[in-house]
Amino acid sequence: MMKKFNFLLSLLIMASTFVFTACSDDDKTVEIVFPESVSMSKKIGETGEISFNAGTNWRLTSSSTWLVLVDEGFEVDELYGQAGTHTVTFLVKGDGADFGVSNRASIAIMMNGITQNLCQVTREPLAYEVTVTDAEGKAITDENPFQLLSYANASIKINANYVFRVSAPSWVEVTSTSIGEANTEFTFTAKPAEGFIKNENGGVLSITNSTFDAQATFEFPVVYAGLPEDEIIFSENPWQWEFTADGSQYYKINIDGDATYYPAPMALGVTARNDAYTVLCIEEDSKWGATILNEYTAWFNANDDKRGNLSVTVNENESAVRKGMVMVLPNAIYNSFGWDVDGSIFDFTGDFASVKEEMEKYIALDFTQNASTGKTPFTVSEFGQPFELFSFADQVGESTVIDMFGTTEVYIMNVENRAYDQISIEFNDVNVFQPVYPDTFFNGENTIWDGIEFENAWTSDYKSTIHIYGIQAGSSNGTQMIIQLFNGSTDSVIGYLIVEQW
Repeated sequence: MMKKFNFLLSLLIMASTFVFTACSDDDKTVEIVFPESVSMSKKIGETGEISFNAGTNWRLTSSSTWLVLVDEGFEVDELYGQAGTHTVTFLVKGDGADFGVSNRASIAIMMNGITQNLCQVTREPLAYEVTVTDAEGKAITDENPFQLLSYANASIKINANYVFRVSAPSWVEVTSTSIGEANTEFTFTAKPAEGFIKNENGGVLSITNSTFDAQATFEFPVVYAGLPEDEIIFSENPWQWEFTADGSQYYKINIDGDATYYPAPMALGVTARNDAYTVLCIEEDSKWGATILNEYTAWFNANDDKRGNLSVTVNENESAVRKGMVMVLPNAIYNSFGWDVDGSIFDFTGDFASVKEEMEKYIALDFTQNASTGKTPFTVSEFGQPFELFSFADQVGESTVIDMFGTTEVYIMNVENRAYDQISIEFNDVNVFQPVYPDTFFNGENTIWDGIEFENAWTSDYKSTIHIYGIQAGSSNGTQMIIQLFNGSTDSVIGYLIVEQW
């Protein structure tokens, strides 16, 4: 019985061996070898490649939405392939990225139901990015700096991918907001700050975030070429200033007829490149026009500290209304005149000089000084622009004038050979209750010009006034119009006005 059992057992073992041997021959097991995992670091927007050799069919997947696979230019969630050598591409996107924070994700490969990492990718932190361009869209660089202007704001465009602020050197005045939003075009404007307009300067604009991170800080050059050599800037509007007769005060009458008085001297600020300028004092009268004064003829002075600060003083006026002008020329202009300063500044009509139109921008102060009330009983003007009166007694002597007119208060006024709408004679010490009458008869002859009319009026401070109408070109016909001015209240002669036309 044991042998039979042993024989049957032997048959069973042989059959079993045959079965297992047949399976091994028909279905050989394939050995799966996974590629070695690699690691790499990429910036947002960069692509990478992975090469591997697969022994069977495979599938690739990514662990994050910011790490995507690329198949023939298209972004896909997973890739499939067959056995063999392959190279696949991936793209690093910016989804969920932040400044200063790196992220990791992996690409896995699956073969025969088994998954292993094929590649680990580190996404570098979101980078701070700034672009700055000029008005023409050209990038601001060392070769193309942000250039400020003398008389207006200059602007640049700033684009950044973060909220930023702009800091400027102390010599730059920021004329826009200095805070910009992320991913929004921002216009930044600036100009040279007060006190820094004269000369050239340079520095950098700093663009950074609120915490001043080093990686968020960018610098861009800003320059200023300085005030052009032929330009000049004054601290005051130069027109329509007046000085009192004693020179102790100056003022300007506003549109309401009111005036604020300031104690002399009058301070003027002058801005010129490198403080290179020349000051001229000019007198204007109705006979010769404009004349440059010297140290012997000047009745006013513009004292200069050579650093852009002028102090204007005016001597006491002992005669009629007079007119003065302070002209400040950049040396680049003045030196170009050579010996012909008058011809460069003035236009001449015969002997009469007037400031050239292109030279008017260099007038720092244009003013009149009131007449001395003790010396001149009246003043004459055309809508506030005074005429210069010349004392006849100064020309021929007091005794001669008294013999001719019976008084020394005789004044000569020259008018241009043109039409005048209205000329006004204002009396310093005669009020509206003392009527003043003009009389053009002299030595039995009426000296009035054709078409002349007189009108009595008074000023805002109730001083008597006589308006003259009708003076035209050629009115004089070579004669003088002698006007006796008579105070009807006191029955006395105030003076004579001799009008000449040239």
